[in-house]
Amino acid sequence: MRVLWLASWYPNQLFPLNGDFVQRHAHAASLFNTIDVIHLCRDEKGVVTRSVKQDLTRRGNLTERIIYYHSFTTGIKFIDRIFSTIRYRKVYKEAISYYISENGKPDLIHVHVAMNAGLMALWIKKEWGIEYVLTEHWSGLLPEAENSFYTRSATFKRLWKKIVQQAKGLSAVSRYLGNTIKENIIKKEYVVIPNVVNTALFKPAAKTDNNLTTFIHISRLDYQKNPEAIFKSFYLLKKKNQNFRLTIFSNETKRIKQLSSQYDLDNNIEHYVEVRQEDLVNKMQQSDALVLFSRYETFGCVVAEANACGLPVIVSDIPTMHELVQDKVNGIFASNEKAEDLAEKLLWFIQNKNAFAGNEIASAANAQYNYQRVGQLFNSWYKEVLNQ
Repeated sequence: MRVLWLASWYPNQLFPLNGDFVQRHAHAASLFNTIDVIHLCRDEKGVVTRSVKQDLTRRGNLTERIIYYHSFTTGIKFIDRIFSTIRYRKVYKEAISYYISENGKPDLIHVHVAMNAGLMALWIKKEWGIEYVLTEHWSGLLPEAENSFYTRSATFKRLWKKIVQQAKGLSAVSRYLGNTIKENIIKKEYVVIPNVVNTALFKPAAKTDNNLTTFIHISRLDYQKNPEAIFKSFYLLKKKNQNFRLTIFSNETKRIKQLSSQYDLDNNIEHYVEVRQEDLVNKMQQSDALVLFSRYETFGCVVAEANACGLPVIVSDIPTMHELVQDKVNGIFASNEKAEDLAEKLLWFIQNKNAFAGNEIASAANAQYNYQRVGQLFNSWYKEVLNQ
């Protein structure tokens, strides 16, 4: 079948890592169906275009249309948002109309992240009578999130609920996210389709340096990822054991320098800016464990990727992580928000890291998150929705 994806988030020239997990979902789904992606990206500063420009990529059954648009600006944020919204909808409607005139009506529309692409799915349903499904990834739907759904305007919440309500089906990347939507926001049944891991890339490799225990952390180091607690825990660890290294991948260079200096970790930290997965994987394979001490998550792609490399993970004891991690099997839980407990778990890992079976961890992650399996989950879901 042919499925048109309307993606609110998707990698592009301006934001190369924006929703890269959505793109991996698209690759997985395209193993079983023809997938056409349309993603709009506002080019506020006119870096790519001062008008409208489309990048078109075709790979097998996957076609990606990334459309950049520049909107008139006044310097007044509220007015500029209005101009951008008008421009967004106009350009998106033109792109969809052209797509349908060129390819015919798709069998199904698939929205990734309700706002704002879901508004176009509502328009398509009204204009052409084509049903749509929705996959939600947004951590802002969790009540514990910073800048969450619950703090948004009444208009935003009304439109989001309308998109979900009119969707023929809903999928979430974790049970915790799905249950949160169902119990806290809108009564809607859902299926769980996890994020996907490129298991041809993320796989075990022989380690070249076993002298130090190497931990790896990959994030934006924002409130969600709780960087202060991570640095404090390694400061506490250093008082008991200095035989470790922390490798950090993040663009927050200034923040890292500040926290490294504050917690006397300058000689223990190896810092790199965010990179593509192809450039990240070697450092991950040479590490001993991943550390992710998030306050909240809807999934945790880096956890699945680390496991696929055979790495155990040390994670915060939050609901979503219990869907990915079995204690002392493929990882360890540390009490959420308690740097002291994380430090104790880091020390325990240094003393017991050989207790983990890396190949078994990798094998289980491969079976759970590979492209073929996730693609088949999408395929079965599409068929079920269309047969209702």
